[in-house]
Amino acid sequence: MPSPLLSACILEVTASIEEILARLMDRLNSGLIEVAVVRTPLPAESYQCHFLEEEPMMAVGKPEFFPDPAAASISVASLASCPLIVYRRWEPFISHCFPGSAPDYLCINDDARTSMTWAQCGAGISLVPASMANSGSPDLLKIPLSDKGVISRIALIARKHGMVSRVSREFFQFFPEYFAQNKKKTSVLYHSSALQIENSFCVIFAEVNDTVH
Repeated sequence: MPSPLLSACILEVTASIEEILARLMDRLNSGLIEVAVVRTPLPAESYQCHFLEEEPMMAVGKPEFFPDPAAASISVASLASCPLIVYRRWEPFISHCFPGSAPDYLCINDDARTSMTWAQCGAGISLVPASMANSGSPDLLKIPLSDKGVISRIALIARKHGMVSRVSREFFQFFPEYFAQNKKKTSVLYHSSALQIENSFCVIFAEVNDTVH
């Protein structure tokens, strides 16, 4: 049973990494939450940020959609004629990878989980972070994108001078140290379900809770 301090911390900190960034930013900027775990791209210059390791982006879909299903990696440009499903925040970066104008995307959505659902239903090829790709079923083909700079990172962010509670400040300081010392636990962020990710952060909350007593 979590202590009152730990419960308060869980309310203040969101560990739902795939939640829509704009919604998290609104909560953060309004002071409803003090820190958030998000994915890049984000306006990093406006926040205090702790970044984890880079994560590759992947093309995910049924094998019949791919021009070369046996490829070890694939460029975005080679997928120009394919039905592409794109996460809205990544659209400018993906579109920049085409030599001319970007093709008409099959779907542009606000949540990487939606992209994976479309791929799982056999609608087309989704371009998502590797951790989301790994959540797909075995019948989906998952090929890393070879384009330079098309990567994602998970970050813990807070408003500059916006952390009021002591437990949030302790958590923010503890975050990079925890993952530096626990590389195996860091991999949870890239290979596990959302529930396991949230459980991983609850472990951190518990350890922070111990340090502030």
